[in-house]
Amino acid sequence: MSMGYSIVVETTKGNVTFWTSWLENGFNLFYPLEVKIPDEIVTETLGITIAKPVKNVLFGKRLWEKYYSERLKEGGRVWIGQCDSYSYGFNLYIIKDQKLAGNYCGHDQTNTIYTADHSFFNEDEPDAPNGNSVNIMPYEKKFIKLLIKISKLIGDIKAINFRCFSLYTPENLKSLGYDVKTLTYHNLDAPKKYYYTNENNTDIEIVLLKGNSAIPYISILRKPLNNDEFTFEFINNFLYSYANMKDLYTTIPLASELFEYYGKE
Repeated sequence: MSMGYSIVVETTKGNVTFWTSWLENGFNLFYPLEVKIPDEIVTETLGITIAKPVKNVLFGKRLWEKYYSERLKEGGRVWIGQCDSYSYGFNLYIIKDQKLAGNYCGHDQTNTIYTADHSFFNEDEPDAPNGNSVNIMPYEKKFIKLLIKISKLIGDIKAINFRCFSLYTPENLKSLGYDVKTLTYHNLDAPKKYYYTNENNTDIEIVLLKGNSAIPYISILRKPLNNDEFTFEFINNFLYSYANMKDLYTTIPLASELFEYYGKE
């Protein structure tokens, strides 16, 4: 699965958001500030332990983050943090009432569970962070399982919003028979033009948000779900569908086909 996607789960008591770095070196999980997640859920789901201070040249001992993995063969550990005031913030949009809506995550607006994306390990500090992509990427599915657990702990599941790069353009949506509307999102920055549509005879909504020269549009797909439907298998199969589509420039799938495991053999 190509990184750079995000998943926002709408629950009856707030949103839970999973963000992936397009550099393939980091995962973030955001959830409401008032929610307290037991350490056991985090450690058991991610396969990590509560960290202890480790050898550090400058300070003697250092606690890099709250959790860590076993020491890796190449040296270092994967460190995973949890905090209520994260260094970064993201507006990971959702679709609400048939319009684009903000969903600000990070900073002091949410709790955050995150992978440390830096590498400081060496012979003198064999337990320091090792944030190489090859060590971070195996945590993708574990984070998705944690996303599901935290979402269901918070409240009943209402819907899922899936955000990705370059899935559709307004032109190919129109060619597929979608009724595409041009709307404007107003926030503190300059107004953003976007495109909205919903798929005929389904409950799936789509928003296209202008990207940049490298990524013309960001696609956001929203699908209502309930607790029973929101499973790891559902998310895993959808990501499989998205990753294994035929050439997007010659065969553009309907959004519903993605949710029906498009391309799976």
